[in-house]
Amino acid sequence: AVDWLATHKFRAVLNLLPSDEEHFEALESSAQEAGLQHLHIPLTCADKAGAEEVYTLNQARIVALCVLGLPRPLMIVSKQMHRASAAWVIAHATRYDLSSSEVEALSLAPEVNYRESPTLEKWVASYMAEADKAQAQQRKVLGKIDIIGQELEDWSIDLAANGDRKNLLLGAAAVATAGAAVLLARRS
Repeated sequence: AVDWLATHKFRAVLNLLPSDEEHFEALESSAQEAGLQHLHIPLTCADKAGAEEVYTLNQARIVALCVLGLPRPLMIVSKQMHRASAAWVIAHATRYDLSSSEVEALSLAPEVNYRESPTLEKWVASYMAEADKAQAQQRKVLGKIDIIGQELEDWSIDLAANGDRKNLLLGAAAVATAGAAVLLARRS
């Protein structure tokens, strides 16, 4: 599978498989051997007991940063693609400043299968509730941030009000570690 990605000029793989998943290590080594950037954010299978503890707003922010910051084309990988679908929707909603109703319409496409998992559906809905609040205040859901080296529209990040700045910076550091050029900048 990784050979196909390299042949089709993919530049990065975002691996959402849990660390105990059977193919986790093979995917990482195969991606690196093929010259693809590989970033691993282990997300527990959404239907396992206790999974809701993993699917937090902060985790959604980190996933959005990574999806938006990694080089394109990007492949997002999870076992049944439910987690990958949710990650893509969160990043897409962030990039294009979508509302909950727009995400609801988008999620009707059969390829957007995160809604098959109640945990993932709740995760995306809670993130979108935050996005709707931000839009009502004429803000972006993630505040202010610039991503250098990607053909992305302006969007931003500011979590100071939520006290999640430390975790956000850890997530941004993971993006930078993966080789993406990310510049966090607060603007007034």
